[in-house]
Amino acid sequence: MSAIRVAGWILGLALAASSLARVPDAKQAQGEPSFVALDVFVDVGEHALAAWQLEVRDAAGAAKLSGVEGGAHPAFAEPARFDPRAVNGGRVVLAAFQTGAELPHGRTRVATLHFAVDAGATPRFEVELGAAVGRNGETLAATAEIDS
Repeated sequence: MSAIRVAGWILGLALAASSLARVPDAKQAQGEPSFVALDVFVDVGEHALAAWQLEVRDAAGAAKLSGVEGGAHPAFAEPARFDPRAVNGGRVVLAAFQTGAELPHGRTRVATLHFAVDAGATPRFEVELGAAVGRNGETLAATAEIDS
């Protein structure tokens, strides 16, 4: 196949892909939910984080939890625990603990949450840290935040 023909194929594929990108999402047009992923962080400064509990909620009531992923550090790589029956609307309470030798310090992504958002709605996500605990069971001064 000649180089000109190959270039023509590549150009044709690129044009087709760019025109597809401009087509509205059929699900959005039909009023189906969109999906959003939220990264959840806990910051304990210089201390080692061994356990945490927090609540994430959608104050607008437009989102429902659809999945939970683990965090960035190996200590919290497994998804956090939560009671699926207790998930009410856009609210979930998560918790995790680790007894291993290597624990994260500083700001750590402890989970990624996936929410289905009602068509046309704008969620207002909030996070509230319930507890952050160090290696020896001591309560740590910590903050929690979310980032989408």
